[in-house]
Amino acid sequence: MYPEKGSDIIQPLFPWIGGKQALYRMIIDRFPSDYRERKYVEVFGGGASVLLNKDRSVREAINDRNSNLVNLYRMVRERPLELQDRLRYVLNSREDFDTIKRRLAQGHNKDPVKWAADFFQLIKQSYGGGGTSFGGSPRSMRAAFPIIDAVAERLQYVVIENMDFERFIKNQDGPGTLFYLDPPYVLTEDYYGKLFGPPDHFRLADLLMEAQGLWLLSYNYCDTVVALYSVPGIYIEKVERINNLAQRYDPGAVYEEVFISNYDTSIVLPDQISLTGYAPVERNFIWK
Repeated sequence: MYPEKGSDIIQPLFPWIGGKQALYRMIIDRFPSDYRERKYVEVFGGGASVLLNKDRSVREAINDRNSNLVNLYRMVRERPLELQDRLRYVLNSREDFDTIKRRLAQGHNKDPVKWAADFFQLIKQSYGGGGTSFGGSPRSMRAAFPIIDAVAERLQYVVIENMDFERFIKNQDGPGTLFYLDPPYVLTEDYYGKLFGPPDHFRLADLLMEAQGLWLLSYNYCDTVVALYSVPGIYIEKVERINNLAQRYDPGAVYEEVFISNYDTSIVLPDQISLTGYAPVERNFIWK
């Protein structure tokens, strides 16, 4: 039996990381009805919005190639009070921001709590959560402490890895696995440095076509992505989400994305079952 259910109100530590806010409810609604009984695996962990807001599964694992991010999650899980003490008197200062940015670039792995606190501060105080330029907006570190506590509790049964996505997928794959993947989007690879490059989109597609488990993939809507996954047995659904970064100068702007899966996501979850059984819901499939 899987552990207690996850909370529907846990807020990610930084949901905007990578410039995107995951519409986690839309994603969870597309999981197979038995996802709680499957091994749940997030390949590109990022802000972990989906993991933090879904019910627990029998086994769970999350991975990210960014060692700064993975160390932060480990410290949130294992040493949350020490992390909060490091953050308690942090000032929202451009000079401090530039100092920790230089310190992170040099690396200080010998003190993982300090390392995690620096990265958390960098993301929280940067413009758009990108970690590059000072945002100049008033942000309280202490306001995040209840979130750190909630995330620490939620991560207690979660395996946290820091490895290349190919190795991670092969390690976790099996008939009882459900993968959720939110990779860097096409034409955004420069944001991730050497962690993910244009050829990796093709490598990822090849891996998923051979996977034994079920998988759901979020991507930007573009010709490259559609061409890669327009093969028999694959479902591609086109969706729109609010473009949060564009709201300042273009209110109502939307961003086109796709959900891609190797199973039919139009079969609804148990709490939506009709009197006649599983009822399909409307999906804007552009390939199936």
